Amino acid sequence: MIKKKAAKRPASKKKPVKRAAAPKRKPARKAKPAAAKRKQPVKKAKPAAAKKRSKPASKKKVVPPKPKPKPAVPAPPPGVNLQDIIDGMVKEGPPSASVYMSVGQKKWFRKLLETMLVEIRSEAERTNQELLMQEKGLADELDRAHSEYRFVVDLRENERINNLQGKINHSLRLLESGEYGVCEDCGVQIGIRRMAARPVATKCIDCKGFQEDLEKNTL
Repeated sequence: MIKKKAAKRPASKKKPVKRAAAPKRKPARKAKPAAAKRKQPVKKAKPAAAKKRSKPASKKKVVPPKPKPKPAVPAPPPGVNLQDIIDGMVKEGPPSASVYMSVGQKKWFRKLLETMLVEIRSEAERTNQELLMQEKGLADELDRAHSEYRFVVDLRENERINNLQGKINHSLRLLESGEYGVCEDCGVQIGIRRMAARPVATKCIDCKGFQEDLEKNTL
């Protein structure tokens, strides 16, 4: 018995399985060159308005400080001779102390100087009145000569008074500064006795003698 050959089935053609294509990588974007910054138009500066010339600042006047008013020297009671008071104080002398120019001695010298200042002011006022009362146009030559002589004497007296008044004020300032009773040339203590005899002294005996000798030699 003849076996029939089984008809061969045509080999099924397998369809190739399509693999999912790998996602295409996007090429990296090349960094774009930074766009050239737009040049902003430079604004032309407007011409500055002409500045008004400022007026020069007025210089402030420096006003010197007003000097402190000097303490008023009490006027003497009527009928009191100041010269007698001064002579009595000088005769009595300043209080004794172990320290040179102690507080008590300074008070004594201040009282003496202030009394001298009151006395010298009253004397200056009297001299000024005499100068104003000088008679002029006298017919008699003797009277006219006497009036002129008195006028010259009063002028010299007035000059002496003003000089002494300046020395008294200077001595009071030295008392305030603590330099009273010290020689202004050599710096040594003048001494209580000499200061009591001459309260306006500013030099010791040696320096004063040297000054007087020098003045004599220069004349």
